[in-house]
Amino acid sequence: MSEPTASPSPPHRPWSLYLFIAWAGLLAFNAGLRLWIITGPLAQFGSPNTAIGWLGLTLAFVAPFGFGASVYGLWELRPWGRILFLGMTTLFFSFNAVGVWLPGGVSPEIQDPAQMQTARLLATARYSLALVIPLVYFNLGWIKILFRRSTAPL
Repeated sequence: MSEPTASPSPPHRPWSLYLFIAWAGLLAFNAGLRLWIITGPLAQFGSPNTAIGWLGLTLAFVAPFGFGASVYGLWELRPWGRILFLGMTTLFFSFNAVGVWLPGGVSPEIQDPAQMQTARLLATARYSLALVIPLVYFNLGWIKILFRRSTAPL
């Protein structure tokens, strides 16, 4: 009589991966909230007149769905979830870091040029750090192994 075979156990997710899944979920929610806020004035006053305005609007439409899909992909340990999250964070935080240096990119209450420069540098550092952390984390060898295709694709 043959022994029953045990079903393979799901791969162990490190606690740090749960933090990134939560972060992706918050980014999806935040981007969706921004989309809600942005589209109200656009419906009333028309579309933005600049290329950066159009890029921002496009990102506002893509980000909630991209980050939302990456939450599912990260939770299911799909290879595309890792790639999508890295692509979305690169796009999102790079765009935000560039936007800080455009006119109106920092708080309008800041009038002093030295304070404005400091605020821009701090915001750029914050966005750069938010970009570098996932790029380093998801390219660690023991994290990449978790996302190897071990099941049939959907």
